[in-house]
This record gives sequence, structure tokens and C-alpha cells, in this order.
Amino acid sequence: MRRKDKEIVDEKVMVSIIEKAIICRVAMCWQDEPYVIPMNFGYRDNYIYLHSTGEGRKLDILRNNDKVCIEFDVDVELVQSRKACNTNMKYKSVLAFGKAVILKDIAEKKRALDIIMHHYYYHDFSSVFHYPEDVLEKVIIIKVKVEKMTGKESLMNPYEEKINKYIKDYHIKAEHLSFETSCHSVEEAVRTVNTSAEDFVKNICLVDKEGNLIVAIVKGEDRASTKKIGKALGVESPRTANSQEILEKTGFICGGVPSFGYLATFLIDPKVMEKEVIYSGGGSEKSLIRISTQELQKANQGQVVRIRK
Repeated sequence: MRRKDKEIVDEKVMVSIIEKAIICRVAMCWQDEPYVIPMNFGYRDNYIYLHSTGEGRKLDILRNNDKVCIEFDVDVELVQSRKACNTNMKYKSVLAFGKAVILKDIAEKKRALDIIMHHYYYHDFSSVFHYPEDVLEKVIIIKVKVEKMTGKESLMNPYEEKINKYIKDYHIKAEHLSFETSCHSVEEAVRTVNTSAEDFVKNICLVDKEGNLIVAIVKGEDRASTKKIGKALGVESPRTANSQEILEKTGFICGGVPSFGYLATFLIDPKVMEKEVIYSGGGSEKSLIRISTQELQKANQGQVVRIRK
């Protein structure tokens, strides 16, 4: 596999993907013409059982070429972006290769049907299924011994996934953007997004003497004044939080902290609100959130007050 970073090598994980899948897609080939169809299935002990009724093209092909490739996928989710090249897809998938056999024995057909039924009624594994004899005679069951399996997954960074879930759960009108390059600093983010530094904000995490988290949101080119922050809140000037405190109190790593999505007192400098739309931390060093300033204040219930130096 070319992308080793996406490869699944643990067979137990691949089996769990198969067992979670609702349908599979069976690929076969006759002469120079490929053919793929979705099918219901069951899996047990390195065998895949496929359910079919009557005759058809797939059976004609399998009688001439018994080699198949079967695809399974789960947890598929589109990761949207305003830029086409930043759009991505999350997924887990497995390819199973083997040879197909059309079952003839009635007892073996019944066992295979039980396996298929238990795949879809997994919550009640003790169920006993009954099949009329005429049905068992007519039903077509294809048995595939798995000779080789490969797995692949594309997962979102867990911190990005966390803020994405928050955006969805609370119906926040914001766009999450993931990149291949770092957005840690404003300079890096400007190069990545190819826009102006004026479009970015910084989330400065501070802690008061009681250990409460304060987040000062200022324009990318500005610096926050701890003296003004303390005065605005009626407390002693807070100190800058260290990276461990930031992770513990926000749930996000330093360099990717969003402007909302965790418990804190949020202060927004008025210069931020002059912009219609801004970019903020997206959960990781390689992600950003694009959001209107009005929606930002709504999301974090921030107080607009002069806090820049």
C-alpha cells in the first residue's frame, strides 16, 4: 500500500470493520469486463457468505471466473471545505480477496443463512431462524474463503473531530478547515489560506489566581494586555497559561485552540468585531475555523472589551 500511514495491519480491526458494515460490494470479472454489485452478507471464521436469489449475470460470471474482491466500508463522513482541494473524507475500509463457491448442500445453505441473519440481528445472537424447505432449495448462497485482506482508514485528528462535533451538536454556523501544512502561527496560517493577516485572530489563554481560564481573543497582529484583562474582570492581572494547563482546561493542544467549545471566560477585543468573518484555531496545528464574528460571540458568549495593548 502506497500510503502506509493509512494502512490497517491488525486483522482483528479489519474483521471488526467487516462485522460493522451493512452491505458489501462484490467485484468480479469476465474476460475484459469488470462487474460490481452490492450484496447482503455474513462473516464468520474467515469465510464470507453472500445472499442471492435466482439466476443472474453474477452467477454466470462466477461459474467462469471464481475470483472475487469484496469491499466493506464504515464510518464514512465528508469533511467539507470552501476550497475543493481541502475537502476530505473520513472512512474505514477493507478489501477481501478470495474464490467464490456456489453452495448446493441444504444443511450448509441453512448454516450460511443463519450467519447472514445473525449479522443483521447481532443484538440477539441466540435467535433461531426457520426457513421453508422450498426456500432453501431456491436460495443462492455464495461462499468465499478469504485468502487475503487489506485495510485502510482516513481519520480526522481527534482534536479536530472534537471541535467538529461541538459545531454540529450546537448548530454553530462555522466552517472547519483541515490542511496538510501547519497553521500554528499567524504567518503560517496566512501562507496556508492565502489571505491577509487581518483575517486571523489569536486566542490567548490565561489563568487567574483562582485557576480559572480566561481566553483573550485579539486580532492576529495585536497583543493582549493582562492589565486591561484584569481590570475588565475586576481581578488581578492573570498570567499566561502553560501548554499543559491549556490542554487540561480547553481540551485542545497549544497552537490549535478554538475560540469556543470549552468552559472559559471569553473576552473579545473590539477590533475583532470590526471584521465580518475571521479565522480562528481549528483544534489542531493544521486546522482552522472560519466563522462570522457575530456567530463567534454567540458561540462563546464573549464580552466585547478593549484588551489589546
